[in-house]
Amino acid sequence: MAVVLALVVGGDLWTRFVPVDLLTPPALREHPLAGYEEAARPLGAPAPPTMSSGSYTFNYAGVGDRPFVAFSPCRPVHYVVNNRHQPPGGGQLVSDAVSRISKATGLRFVADGTTSERASADREPYQPERYGDRWAPVLIDWVTTAEEPVFALAEAHGGTTRLGDARALPVSREGSADVLVTGQVRLNATALGARLRDPGGAAAVRATIQHELGHIVGLGHTSDASQLMAATSTGQTEFGAGDLVGLAALGTGPCAPRI
Repeated sequence: MAVVLALVVGGDLWTRFVPVDLLTPPALREHPLAGYEEAARPLGAPAPPTMSSGSYTFNYAGVGDRPFVAFSPCRPVHYVVNNRHQPPGGGQLVSDAVSRISKATGLRFVADGTTSERASADREPYQPERYGDRWAPVLIDWVTTAEEPVFALAEAHGGTTRLGDARALPVSREGSADVLVTGQVRLNATALGARLRDPGGAAAVRATIQHELGHIVGLGHTSDASQLMAATSTGQTEFGAGDLVGLAALGTGPCAPRI
């Protein structure tokens, strides 16, 4: 939508169409101005997979000849960390996991530091009062079992410990295709902190973070137990062939200047 501004100069009438968003303060909008940090072409390219594999799924179905929904590769993916319960060494493991996701997808990630924001079911994707006139960054939140009982529930009943969860958010505007713009990851700080003290624990915790970030960029679970994106871990610490094929595809989404 646009409004018409008219100006009389020297007896001549000049008109200009101006998008309403430009005239509306961020606090009164439900979304940022379109195209923030959007470049004309992708900022990077995914690492070419060395093996072919069909052992991957996508979280969101696309339309037409693109079977997935992804972040725009033409703008950086910002992220913040709530580290109030982050175990020692956890910050480096987050950075290492992000680096692996970035290499596999070609997406450029930018660390925006720490935040006091906590993950929530009703998290707003646009928070100009906290993050400025842009989509809120991906939130990575270290959560204890005291704060989130579901993380302790399975273990208490002899089941599999839930080490984390993640949810990405697709949006569309004015008829555009869906694009991922943000998301949130919750990490079980209690269980992962204990795991870090075990031999090989750092690699296992980093793999958990990679798994959840895989969901953030658009990968779903696979039934192939040899992949890191399997629903239940069997000791994998690196992305498998199927994971890498899926991640490479997710790095080839369209630019999104209208989002």
